[in-house]
Amino acid sequence: MKLTIKMGVEETEAFKNFMSELRPPHVTEEDFVRTIFYKGVEKFQEELMEKMKEYMEENQDKIDASAIEMLGSDVSAITANASATEPPKNIEVIED
Repeated sequence: MKLTIKMGVEETEAFKNFMSELRPPHVTEEDFVRTIFYKGVEKFQEELMEKMKEYMEENQDKIDASAIEMLGSDVSAITANASATEPPKNIEVIED
């Protein structure tokens, strides 16, 4: 896969300076850029997971109230939270 990033003149100059100062001589430009990209993705994932954790901690009551519990991978094993008194209007309940 090829990834192209368009940068302005100042951004390009800053990136070239960054590369010339920090890239080890034994590492190719391609490998250095790839490493920077993957480190950025990892950091983004860490931040996203932290935000999700914070959201869940701050909204645990809402999450519990609307929880759906999935048991295994069988779709028929999905059960609504026991506190629910009636199904949502867009779901038809068929009892055996």
